[in-house]
Amino acid sequence: MPDVLNILLVEDNARLRPALKAGLETTGTVRVARDCETGEAALVCCLREPPDAILMDVQLAGAMNGIDAAVKRIAEKHGTLFVDTQDAFNRVLAACPSAAIAWDRVHPNHIGHMILARAFLRAIGFEW
Repeated sequence: MPDVLNILLVEDNARLRPALKAGLETTGTVRVARDCETGEAALVCCLREPPDAILMDVQLAGAMNGIDAAVKRIAEKHGTLFVDTQDAFNRVLAACPSAAIAWDRVHPNHIGHMILARAFLRAIGFEW
């Protein structure tokens, strides 16, 4: 572990981001090497200059949240397929209520399972 940890700070709240940066750097053990406000920008930063650690808001504004960005980066690093199942659900949820695909909004029913299956099949290049 380095003496000073170089981190990437990802926070979409423009008021909170500089306060977090200042608080972290006050410790003397952290340097915010880069900061950005979207998951997409975080991926670019990681590919350009990988940080020692990432502090990322999980509910980022925009198309890619913090969890999506982290998982996508891990998949790219290891040459693994990334299937954005949340994006598949979001497209369906734009047209129907969540109860139509998961009675408790957590456990998918047969429609939810079909959405998952179709997202995976599309990711591997299979279309029907």
